[in-house]
Formats: sequence, structure tokens, C-alpha cells
Amino acid sequence: MDQKDYKAWFEKYRPRHFDDIVFPNKEIESSIRTFYDAGFIKGNILSYGPPGVGKTTLSMVLIGKIIQDRNDIFVLGRKVEDIENLGRWLQQRPVGSKQKIVKIEEMDRLSKQAQLVLKDGLMEKHQHNTTFLATTNNPEKIDPALITRFNVRINFKDLPVDQILTRLEHILNEENVEYNPEELRKFTSEYAKRGLRDLLNNLELASDTKVFNPSILNAFVGSSGNEDTVIEYIVYLTKYVESLKLEAINAIIKSPSSDANFNKWYLLVLEIFKNELRLNWDYIYKGLTEADLDFSAKNYINNYWQDLELKKFKTTHTVSLIHDLMINIKEIKDTL
Repeated sequence: MDQKDYKAWFEKYRPRHFDDIVFPNKEIESSIRTFYDAGFIKGNILSYGPPGVGKTTLSMVLIGKIIQDRNDIFVLGRKVEDIENLGRWLQQRPVGSKQKIVKIEEMDRLSKQAQLVLKDGLMEKHQHNTTFLATTNNPEKIDPALITRFNVRINFKDLPVDQILTRLEHILNEENVEYNPEELRKFTSEYAKRGLRDLLNNLELASDTKVFNPSILNAFVGSSGNEDTVIEYIVYLTKYVESLKLEAINAIIKSPSSDANFNKWYLLVLEIFKNELRLNWDYIYKGLTEADLDFSAKNYINNYWQDLELKKFKTTHTVSLIHDLMINIKEIKDTL
């Protein structure tokens, strides 16, 4: 195969058809299939969960089925004028489709004003010919009243291992890769919680010789649980800094080596970053948002997670997070 024709498996096998999508359960799949077959969605759909689990893919498959004219879809961005343009667009009738679609990616990033306009009747007024398809990694950052406008809310956090396994078997068969069913099932169970993107990336790496060999991942990923170790260390560092006085925090911000205890754990984090080139960064940030940390600290982590996809150097990005967490703690103490 010519190198220019190469596609990563995650992109190559991104579901293009409804039957290829992995849903959280059969009930949700059945409900969405009814909309898909009818070419019309009754109400609005909000898909949420960590990155790389299928939220955007579901939206694209539904759009591909329903939209027959490009004028019948509106992608709502975060610019101020977008919400104004949406209001005018909603006044128009569908051009060639049974209904129009408003697509919203990362809905939690919409401004408070945009969320206010949406919840104050704009969505309900045009429900007869328009549906809203939205995705988010952080539903807790969306106005609760706006969430109620979505009658279908799909949590993609925990996908069924058996359905994922079936999908992986299909991919390996398509790629003519030999595999041991028990090894593949064990691999699927271990990696399923990381998200489909990371799962397929590691499946491809383990199948490079046309024989599925998950043990090869140890050479790239290292021993299992390194992401959990990073989460544990960053949580420890954050809580340790919380216990210090302002002068000590100031000193650490200027030089981590000024505090032997902090420096020890900080260097351990950097050592993992240096040696583990295939860390699952989404898993790390998700784990930090669920850890027992102060709300303001989680807010910083959430903001960093949202920017993660845009960052080329994920290690530097996360080191900056640790620094900002310390500054955040210092700022809180300054106000007391």
C-alpha cells in the first residue's frame, strides 16, 4: 500500500452506517434507529461522555441520513454572530429534507448568552421542522434548564464490551489479521474504558505483523496503569500544595526543586512523561476531573482538557496544568 493512501484504523473504520455504531444499550439503539429509519428526529439529541467514544460519529451518521440539501444544516459555532445567524436561519423552511438540523459540537463551550437564547424558546418554537444534535464532554457545564430541552440524552461513557468486541473482530477480519479470541476479549476488556479512539489505535499497533499480539504494546505503553499513576501523582501534588503556606507555594512556582517532597513527586511525573510516549491523555484528564479535588482545581483541569485536542505537545500542556493548579491554589489563599 502506498504511504499516501494510509489511514489510521480509527479513521478508516469510523462508522459510516448506523449498524456500525456502538450504543450504550439496546434500548437507546432501538429508539435512535426509529428516527434513522424515518429520516426524522422527534425532539433533540444530546450525546455526552469522554472524547473518542462515538458522540460526533452518531451525529454525522444521522445527518448523512436526514439531510438531503446542504442548506438544511446549520453548524452552531462560538462566535457572537452565530446565534444571530441561527435565528434568521430557523425562519426558513427545509429546502429538500424532512427536517433541518442544528449541529452543536462541544456545547458546554457556548457562551452563557447563547445558552440563554437557546433555552428561552428558540428551540421549542421551531421543533416542528428542526432538530438540535449536540455533543459535549462536560454536560455539568451546560445550563441545566437547557439540557431539559433535549428529550434524548445519551451517555456514551460505558459502552458494552461485547459490542465493541464484535466491532474489533470485524476490523481484524477486514485487515486479514490472525487473532486469538480469548486474547482479543481480554484486550477489549482492559482497553474499553479508554474510549474507542485509543482502543483502535492500540489494536492497530498490536496487529502490525498481521498477527494480533497485545504483548507488543508493553514496549510502547509500558506497564499497565501508568495513566492511573499520573492521575495519582498530580492529585497528590495538588493536595500537597493546598497544605502549604503562601511563601512555600510561591517558592515552588518559581522552582519545584525548592521543596524536596514536591520535587520528588514532580520528577516522577516527568519521568513517566519522558518514557511513556503513548499515554492516553484523555483518560488522564478524565480521571483528574473525577478525583477528589477542589471545584476550582477541577475547573482548571476541565479547561485544559477542552484544549487538549488542539495541542501538539501534550506533555508540555500537562506540565503547564500542574503549574496553573499551583497558581490557582495560591490565588484562592490570597483572597482568604
